[in-house]
Amino acid sequence: RVAIVGYNGVGKTSLLRTLLHEVEPVEGTAHLGSAVLVGNLTQEHESLPPRDTPRELVARVANIPPFDAGVRLIQFGLVLQQLDKPIAELNPGGRARLLLATFSLRQVNTLVLDEPTNHLDREAVAEVVATLNDYAGTVIVVTRAGRGCA
Repeated sequence: RVAIVGYNGVGKTSLLRTLLHEVEPVEGTAHLGSAVLVGNLTQEHESLPPRDTPRELVARVANIPPFDAGVRLIQFGLVLQQLDKPIAELNPGGRARLLLATFSLRQVNTLVLDEPTNHLDREAVAEVVATLNDYAGTVIVVTRAGRGCA
């Protein structure tokens, strides 16, 4: 578990982007291991297909039947009414749960979370914390000073 904690504007996200090879290091080098499979909550949150439904996306990502995809999504905290509505209509907590489900199905071994609790209600924050506590892989979290980390 790694937490990058600091005030706004000190470069936490820039450091994270450098580690992920999204930007060049100002100095030195950054390397990820060849077996590292990253699930980036922030990056992938922005690239979710807005017209797809959560059930369609999970079925496609995991190559499983739609019914099984729905079961997995419910296990990650989505409710039945959210399974077949466009992803664009999900609240931020629902999209975060959807991504965590896809990360699990893709068997990512490193989770990258940049301010993961922004825009989440208390219940969704508790679910993210519980998921991270149960996660066996590497977790890299960026958070503001004073926000706390699990």
